[in-house]
Amino acid sequence: MLSRPASGGVAMRCLVLPTTALAGGPVSVTVAALTAISVALADHFGAVGAQVPSDLGAEVTIGIPPSSRTIAARNAFHVAGVDLHPGVDDLSRRAEAIADSLRDRRRRLDHPAFGVGDRATEAVPAAVIRADVARADLEAVPTTVGGHTVVSSVYRGASDLMLGGHPVLMTAGFPALSPTVGLTHGVHGVGDTVTLSVTTSAGVVDPDAYATRLRHAVERVVECLQ
Repeated sequence: MLSRPASGGVAMRCLVLPTTALAGGPVSVTVAALTAISVALADHFGAVGAQVPSDLGAEVTIGIPPSSRTIAARNAFHVAGVDLHPGVDDLSRRAEAIADSLRDRRRRLDHPAFGVGDRATEAVPAAVIRADVARADLEAVPTTVGGHTVVSSVYRGASDLMLGGHPVLMTAGFPALSPTVGLTHGVHGVGDTVTLSVTTSAGVVDPDAYATRLRHAVERVVECLQ
């Protein structure tokens, strides 16, 4: 249902929260957000009369540790599939299971062999890579995907960021949609606020209804974790 291209106009929604709403509990802000997203997705499937997939998961951006990076860029990350454990009814236990899944994916990035593939790619002349991309069928739809949604989580620092002479009070990001992902989420923090963002289209998900479900899901998760 969600692994399809957007139809109609792209819709964006934001839920701005105090960082304390998701921080300070037994799990990280990212895991708390993923737990809330798992609840909102399950509620969405139920609302449209569909069964919640037992393998419900998210493609999550994970920062590459400095020891595994092949370049000096600060914005170094890979995307990994993380299990959202919809079958775990207790939200505290679900959050722990999601944290374990995310930790396992991060552990792979710590392995010294992780960057070997990137180093091999960097050794290929740019002209060869460009020719290979030119031959690729960019319209081809893959038969499998790494998750039912994409979640990008970024902490953008303390509340010392200024824009036009005024302090930045909130920040958001909107991961792109694709032919196989019709609903994406952002988790972006700065200073004392964290913003959960939603990108979709009415042809895939009712954006207002889903944003409401996400807000209620956050309330349920916060109640269980704090």
